[in-house]
Amino acid sequence: MSWLRQLLRLLLLLIPVLLLQLGDVDGASKRVKLCLQPMVSGRCFGYVESYAYNPLERRCEAFIYGGCGGNENRFDSKAACEYACRDV
Repeated sequence: MSWLRQLLRLLLLLIPVLLLQLGDVDGASKRVKLCLQPMVSGRCFGYVESYAYNPLERRCEAFIYGGCGGNENRFDSKAACEYACRDV
């Protein structure tokens, strides 16, 4: 009977770890989808220096965002872009 208690204790310890891992996989897949979106300047005529991930070149590139519209593949800095798209 003690082996069953030990097994239950082990499972109780492992379940939160497994749930955290599953959550991270979901977050990684969302980041990948975000980074695979096209680079879109938007429909307005502003001038906002931004960065987007280019999956063909496998790097973050600077572009000018117009200030409205566009999509989520838009970052304020190259470092933020590289961090978000590190799994792509």
